[in-house]
Amino acid sequence: MKKLMTLALSILLLMACFITAMAEGTIDFSGYSLEELLEIRSDR
Repeated sequence: MKKLMTLALSILLLMACFITAMAEGTIDFSGYSLEELLEIRSDR
């Protein structure tokens, strides 16, 4: 039972680190003008 609990906690910690790392890579679009946003959208 202890090993199962340790495994579950380890997985949760890894997921928390991964989610935090992904959140830091987000882009803040609030500083862009409408034209810039439309250009970014068309570049996809």
